[in-house]
Amino acid sequence: MPDTIEKTIHLKAPPDRVWRALSDSTEFGRWFRAEVTGEIREGAVLSCRSLYPGTEHMRWDMRIVTLEPGRRLVWDWPAFDPAAFPGDPDSDARLTVSITLTPEGAGTRLTLVESGFADLPEGPALAVWQRNEGGWTMQMQNIVDHVAT
Repeated sequence: MPDTIEKTIHLKAPPDRVWRALSDSTEFGRWFRAEVTGEIREGAVLSCRSLYPGTEHMRWDMRIVTLEPGRRLVWDWPAFDPAAFPGDPDSDARLTVSITLTPEGAGTRLTLVESGFADLPEGPALAVWQRNEGGWTMQMQNIVDHVAT
């Protein structure tokens, strides 16, 4: 069972444009396909709701752990959808997401690492990893499209 998901993409947009897509909650919500309430700042807890068709019931909090303007955003969030695991004592488990930006030519390299899967209960851990891995593949394309406009 892997402990991390890692994705690296090249964006044809300068780092300041990509940073705005990460650090402005309205923009973040547009490409992430979520309603995001709150300001993205270190220590903040944002409320989120999925806007993907069929998943609108999914709600979660996103706690901003580290904010290095123009360079790095780290947050943690629930590993499990509480609606999918009602009453499960492990539903408090959290995963950590780190996104780092690096200037690369005329664009930006974005590196994403989501970690903490090895700390999850063995039963659902693989399913959560697979769900998130597929989700991050979609989200990487979403941010590529978003910053290109």
